[in-house]
Amino acid sequence: MIYNFGLVFTVVAGLTSPMTSVIMAEGLKVYDPKGTQEEINDAMKRLLIMIVVSAVILWTAAGLSFGLMQSASERLAFELRQKYLVSLLR
Repeated sequence: MIYNFGLVFTVVAGLTSPMTSVIMAEGLKVYDPKGTQEEINDAMKRLLIMIVVSAVILWTAAGLSFGLMQSASERLAFELRQKYLVSLLR
């Protein structure tokens, strides 16, 4: 069960990571020389919101992914060690 949740968060983190490139490409559009100061400020606010939301999603998903996968791997290693020791004692 933990492994499945870890896998879901790993996929979310993997899908969110390339969004950084897309957001930075949007950042290039902010500096339009023909735009007014108000348009540039609005575009900067939108860009900042996109960066913050993407960063929060990526940080949360990556952290949960790491924690859940590490917990699942520790449980699996413990089970394998137990089975190995039981088989040695037979």
